Amino acid sequence: MSGANAVCGGPKKIKRAVCGAINRCTNHASPKYADYGGRGITVHAAWVADRGAFFAYIAALPGAGEPGLSLDRIDNDQGYEPGNLRWTTASEQRRNARRGPRPNRRRKMLEKAPVGSRFGRLSVVSHEHRPYTTPGGYTRMVAYAVVRCDCGIECARRIADLASGHSTRCEQCARRRSA
Repeated sequence: MSGANAVCGGPKKIKRAVCGAINRCTNHASPKYADYGGRGITVHAAWVADRGAFFAYIAALPGAGEPGLSLDRIDNDQGYEPGNLRWTTASEQRRNARRGPRPNRRRKMLEKAPVGSRFGRLSVVSHEHRPYTTPGGYTRMVAYAVVRCDCGIECARRIADLASGHSTRCEQCARRRSA
């Protein structure tokens, strides 16, 4: 038995590892393609053509299919190929993960409302971060823009509210408009 049919009869955990690896590396529509196939991670060509051979290889590795273990590439810059695979715990995989720059959420938020930009009657004068306590009691820092309304009043607005269009005037202008 070869190809995809060989995989269908095996343990689900190993079958998912085979199908998941091939999908991440070859399917452009996969949400994880950018982190795998998109950066050059491939699956050994013979294994793509014969999934049963891929299945047999990883099923023979120590720890195959055991609870708490999943398939890992020893060298994260290399593909799914003979000699580069093992079954490891999640903590071992985290230690083996590639390290790269993480997106700075605060910087991204500030880019949504650069100084000098306008939102309705409001012009952004500067930025600041303030603590915000959620209804559940969790405190986090939130990006605010200090804005000046066309009427001359300065106030602070959450950048998320400005960017979404929920805040376009100061309180006095809003009250005058609703009166």
